[in-house]
This record gives sequence, structure tokens and C-alpha cells, in this order.
Amino acid sequence: MERYIFLDVDGVLNSNSTTEYSPDGFTGVSDENIIVLKQILDITGAKIILSSTWRFDWEINYDKCAPDGKYLTDRLKEFEIRIDDKILGEDTPYRGGEINSYVKQHDLKNWIVIDDEYFLDFHKYNIEEEGKNARLLRTNYKYGLRISDIEKVKNLFNLKEN
Repeated sequence: MERYIFLDVDGVLNSNSTTEYSPDGFTGVSDENIIVLKQILDITGAKIILSSTWRFDWEINYDKCAPDGKYLTDRLKEFEIRIDDKILGEDTPYRGGEINSYVKQHDLKNWIVIDDEYFLDFHKYNIEEEGKNARLLRTNYKYGLRISDIEKVKNLFNLKEN
């Protein structure tokens, strides 16, 4: 069964200590955080669905990406990571509904969210950090994605050691 990760960027692939900037002058991404994402992808085989506000600059067709979208694509490509798709919708505090729409439209069964924020509607769509509805790995924006998060992702996907 295919796995999917709805991926945020800010607070996940960067942190308070990230010194790199995107072409548009926003905080860029950090090798340290990308390396952890690569390890997660190698273990899970998951596909990336961009749920971050960075999605507004990113398109599947590289030539249609805005400068920050190209930057993100290029930086991830350095680690042999690709973004497979993105959610649609406006930049609102209701990202859960946008993720839920994508899940229903594509009939996804095995998916999680990696984000540093808990959006107002996550509970409504059963996107929780704990319990039977656990689908959310909430990172700390101060550090972004960390090695300790790998085990949490494995647990969210119910992956057992061989």
C-alpha cells in the first residue's frame, strides 16, 4: 500500500538556525532537516504531497514554478527527493479541509501530515498527534525535522522492525 506525507516546509525543513534564504528572501531550507526527510522517505517509501504555503510557488512542471518553487525543487533534488503533488486551496487557517479534500479525491488510505502547526480544523478531519486518529507529526519550528522524528513517523505508518 502506498504511503503519502503531506509536507509543510517552514518549521519542518528549516528552523530558527537556518541561515539560507530563498530567491524571494524568505528563510530557505536546511541540509540538516532535508537529510532527516530523506531518511524518512528511504524507510517509508512515501510520496510527498506539498501542503505548505510554498505550494503557491511550486508546480509539477518545473518551468511553471516561481523562483522559490524552483529553489525548493532544486534543493530537494540534491538529496534525490522529489515532490509528487500539492494540495489546492487558499492560504487559510483551515489546512485540514484542504488535506481532507485531497485524500478523498485521490482515495488515499495510508497518509500522515508533517507540520509545525496545528490548524484550526485538524481535529474536525481527525488529524491528531495521538490516539487512534494519529496522523500528525508536529515538529518544533525552533528545530525543524529531527532524527528523533524518524521513529515517530514509523509509528504513524505502523511500520514494525524486521
